[in-house]
Amino acid sequence: MTGHIRQRSPGSWEIKFDAVTDPATGKRKARFVTVRGGKKDAQRELRRRLGALDEGRSGEPSKFTVAQYLEHWLDEHAKDKVSAKTFERYAEILRLHAVPVIGGHPLPRLEPLHIQACHGAMRERNPADAVDAPRVAHSEMKILDQAQSAALLRAAEGSSIYAPVLLAVTTACGEARSSGSVGRMSTSIAVLSR
Repeated sequence: MTGHIRQRSPGSWEIKFDAVTDPATGKRKARFVTVRGGKKDAQRELRRRLGALDEGRSGEPSKFTVAQYLEHWLDEHAKDKVSAKTFERYAEILRLHAVPVIGGHPLPRLEPLHIQACHGAMRERNPADAVDAPRVAHSEMKILDQAQSAALLRAAEGSSIYAPVLLAVTTACGEARSSGSVGRMSTSIAVLSR
């Protein structure tokens, strides 16, 4: 592909190049772009535009917004390359978190700071903040008496839970001391050791 450069005024250059061929008519469509600066700047811009066309990219910067690009990426690229569940999660993250923050931003002007702001906003949002925590029902702990402890141990005897039940019943001694029923607990331990 070829192009042409002409000076419009001091410090302003016009570049002309054939961008695409109209599929309906077969005619070439010329693009005109004004470049500010010197002739070398205009030549550099013409080379950049022609190189982009040779690589199959549009010669003009994308007019997509970030949201449009992300939708395109999901439909055209991610959908066929990841599992359905992964695709669903990608779409959810992008639509709920990225698009509201940077979706309206023009894609060619997207910079790392915009992405960092999006990431920061995602970290600040805590979905648990939107709900009230459930109330914890407070109930008083009941301590087994001597007869209940002995019955529990007899019921657990010979099973795989005997050792944990024995440990629970015998370590309740500390709680019994603090409540003043040491004598009752001593008797319970004597019963357990038989």
